[in-house]
Amino acid sequence: MRLDGKTLTVSLCLLSLSAYLKAAPTSKQPTPAISTLSLTRDSISLIDPGEVLLHWTAPGDDSLVGRATGYDMRYLPESWGPINTDPEWNLAILCSGEPTPSPSGQVDSMIVADLEPGSGYYFCVRAFDDAGNYSGLSNSPLMVAAAGPPPDIMPPTLLSPPDGANISDFSPSLDWSDVSGADFYEVQVDNNSSFSSPERSSAPSVSQWTIIPDLVLGTWFWRVRAHGSPGFSNWTNPWSFAVAALPPFGPPVLLSPGNGATVYDVSPTLDWADVSDADFYQVVVDDDSDFSSLDRYSAQDSSRWTVSPELTAETWYWMVRSHGTPGFSGWSVVWHFTVSDSLPDYVPGDANGSGILNGNDVTYLLNYLRGGPPPPPPIWRADANGDCIVNGTDVSYLVNYLKGWGEPPIGSDCDPVVVGERPPAPDRTLEMH
Repeated sequence: MRLDGKTLTVSLCLLSLSAYLKAAPTSKQPTPAISTLSLTRDSISLIDPGEVLLHWTAPGDDSLVGRATGYDMRYLPESWGPINTDPEWNLAILCSGEPTPSPSGQVDSMIVADLEPGSGYYFCVRAFDDAGNYSGLSNSPLMVAAAGPPPDIMPPTLLSPPDGANISDFSPSLDWSDVSGADFYEVQVDNNSSFSSPERSSAPSVSQWTIIPDLVLGTWFWRVRAHGSPGFSNWTNPWSFAVAALPPFGPPVLLSPGNGATVYDVSPTLDWADVSDADFYQVVVDDDSDFSSLDRYSAQDSSRWTVSPELTAETWYWMVRSHGTPGFSGWSVVWHFTVSDSLPDYVPGDANGSGILNGNDVTYLLNYLRGGPPPPPPIWRADANGDCIVNGTDVSYLVNYLKGWGEPPIGSDCDPVVVGERPPAPDRTLEMH
């Protein structure tokens, strides 16, 4: 060792360099870009209109190790496109309220608010460390802000019968205003203003409903609400009316087609008895016995109607009521018939079985009813008017048709009851059933 200080100086320099190298920090890995930014599923119930709930996997401070210092979240409107480059990042709108990063690998989330409800936005997030070093750009998914509540649908306005009216109609028509956006209405009728157990109800697609079945004497309350894409409107305030007097005449008596008959005509003629002093009749036809949809209906000056438009091959129900100066009668009893899409294996009204309708059938049927030849084979081929009864009205029906005054024979597949001037012989009874 030299004592002139030179060797000592070199040794001290080397020692200082060694100490510096031991104290210097090791090189850190950069914070990685986030690639898992996405919309939180089933979040609609957790947020308000104009908000989105985002989540992603937290990166580390040193690559995937440790915890980043903070996040920077930004977004652009959908029309501006995704945030995939630094210039797009610089244009993006800054968010506020980013969460403190969790340890690497855990899930972080945040709500971005003050967006346009129902509009789309592209989002991007970057993490940074304690030295202010930013990660790369994350993926930039398109998110749609929660939409606002749908607009309310307004309740209808009740029109008639007027509130508090006295009427003599046991089956009045209720009318209310149309509601824009409504796809159907719900109407309730009850004898209690609380509507605790509605006596009549329906869901018509139009703003009118004829109450079926008939009401009884007394005070009745009714209300309506509309339904559309937002759901139901509020109920209207209830109105009331009183069925205060019996109608001046009874309902019509249905004649043909007979109850339960099968017809081979898609536009059958419905016939009922005339009602004295009636100025018109209402007739309704439906494929449901509660007449909930009123598939066919008409107002007729005469006591018959040929159904239009054509019916399909199924069972149909019908009833009639009359109208006079005091108002409507009650509805008739409900009858039904079935439209068959196959042809009968006989000619309706062909009483003698010749396959041809002419005056000979009138003579044969008339003679049979007076005790002459055997019954027509089968007996129901003589049921010209389709009412399931073979009697003198079938003779009149055939005569009117052959003279060009009436409709063609209807036909049926029921077992008619023979009503004539004599009871059927035992062997004929066997043929009838």
